[in-house]
Amino acid sequence: RDLNFMAIAVVIGIVTPLNNTSLKLNSIGFYQIMKLLVTPCVVLIEYVLDRKVLSKQRTVLLVAVCVSVMISSKGALGHSYYGTICALIWVPFAALYKVQWGRVKA
Repeated sequence: RDLNFMAIAVVIGIVTPLNNTSLKLNSIGFYQIMKLLVTPCVVLIEYVLDRKVLSKQRTVLLVAVCVSVMISSKGALGHSYYGTICALIWVPFAALYKVQWGRVKA
């Protein structure tokens, strides 16, 4: 349990600056798309680490939400090279943070 808590502390130290930098360097639409990718990453990490499987109903809902946000953000996807790199590093770390937080709370 203490190891999970320490992992959260390290991940928070990485996630917050990357998140803020990505938001500063990219448009809100691009940021929203990247933020949306955190949830599928959580599902993937939980499957790889814990063999948790999402129900078909939840999978359909997740896909519907992802597609809806992508469609609504389509017009505002301005991004920069460094902002994109920050976002691509941030997404898996943000997902890992959510998974670890779930483990500490359990």
